[in-house]
Amino acid sequence: MKNLIKHILLLVAVAFSGILTGQEEPPKIDAAEKKQVIDTLVFKMETLYVFPDKGKEMAGFVRQQWKNGVYDDLENVFDFSAKLTEDLVSVSHDLHIGVRYSPETIARIRQQRENGDDSFSEYIEET
Repeated sequence: MKNLIKHILLLVAVAFSGILTGQEEPPKIDAAEKKQVIDTLVFKMETLYVFPDKGKEMAGFVRQQWKNGVYDDLENVFDFSAKLTEDLVSVSHDLHIGVRYSPETIARIRQQRENGDDSFSEYIEET
């Protein structure tokens, strides 16, 4: 009976080891990409947030965090977007606001650009 339990545990461990080791690392983000995200985010907060004063306050806080190097050690997109969200919420107290990494959206934008269709990019820039 003990051998049966050991074999079952071994089988389960082997079966799940592929799941645990097969996970991909989160996409990396470099300083230039972070700056582009922050510049866009700051612009959107300053110009489009429903409460203009709060939008400017959030933009200023994120800009200061960038200057202070707070985002420097965040090497993957999920950690970076989580920290940006945390910073925005800490200023606005708006639990509806957030920054998310969306590979599907990025792929769609790239595909449209390759096809000569920039309508989605133009929409994002306009809003």
